[in-house]
Amino acid sequence: MHNGKVYSWVSLGNVGAGTITWFWNAPDGSKYRVSVDIPPNPKGGYWPSYNTWSYIDIANFSAQDQVDKLGDWSVDVVLNDKLRLTDYFTITILDDMTCQESALTNE
Repeated sequence: MHNGKVYSWVSLGNVGAGTITWFWNAPDGSKYRVSVDIPPNPKGGYWPSYNTWSYIDIANFSAQDQVDKLGDWSVDVVLNDKLRLTDYFTITILDDMTCQESALTNE
């Protein structure tokens, strides 16, 4: 977690214009959706590579929501309505009561 935010980065290859959507799934059952439009390649055809990211801002959740959001999360990455990736991470409290997430792992 960086500045209270949890990030998911993706690097896509040979991708055309479209939409990539992250579905962040919290341990308490709540879901958060973030979409990014991939623009057309100005040179035409596909992007040989395209990097983009999404994040959720845990620090802006209420204090009670922060507690409710501790535990195992997943994030589904969907490109043009097709699931491409699911990653998992855990948010825990350290001894000084700050939150920390484990590294995203692709399972």
